[in-house]
Amino acid sequence: MVAVAGLPMAFAGAVLSHWVLGWDFTAMSIFGVVAVGGVIVNDAP
Repeated sequence: MVAVAGLPMAFAGAVLSHWVLGWDFTAMSIFGVVAVGGVIVNDAP
């Protein structure tokens, strides 16, 4: 259950980094955020 707390942080980091770098938030970006969320949840104890 604690691993789910990392998902908003990953999403916020992705949005912030896209904003800082001036990139568009595309479908590939969303797939990347979903993949990172899967890694966070899968690696949780």
